[in-house]
Amino acid sequence: VYEIEGEPAVATEAVQVTENFFDLFPVQIKEGRRFTDEDYDFLGKGTIPVIMGAAYKESFSLGDRFEGYYICDRYTFEIIGFTESGSAFYSKGDRRPVSYDRYIVMPFASISEDSEIGRIILLQQFCGLITDENGKDDALKQVNEYLADSGLGDWIGQFYIMDANLRTLIEPFLK
Repeated sequence: VYEIEGEPAVATEAVQVTENFFDLFPVQIKEGRRFTDEDYDFLGKGTIPVIMGAAYKESFSLGDRFEGYYICDRYTFEIIGFTESGSAFYSKGDRRPVSYDRYIVMPFASISEDSEIGRIILLQQFCGLITDENGKDDALKQVNEYLADSGLGDWIGQFYIMDANLRTLIEPFLK
């Protein structure tokens, strides 16, 4: 249990999925529906559609709403479906199939405009190291193209690396 702005908050397990997730990792929906294309465009609409794991069926019903935090902002979540008990997805972090039963499944946000939450979501998608067989200049060009394509052209050339050893290695490439 955590506290956010003086209110108690309980951390839950959630998985964010892209549009093709259900094609790649079939999940049985016991009640309700899967996500539609419109469900992925929830930013700025105030409500995030979610599919709840089977274990939540005892406490919630289709159409129920609850409040919670997604990244740093408070949202209303609306239940549009429940998974079949025992349905599983492959968790890269756990290196094994994991049951949906105690997970909240939510759509991964589509970013269509520059905003603080859009930038945070982009950074979630764009984590890790990029390498290019043509060298550092081409790799940096690739990063800058991603930023421009996503509407974040103002971020081109604005990087900060927290790890001092990594910063020492990368700073020459950013000049």
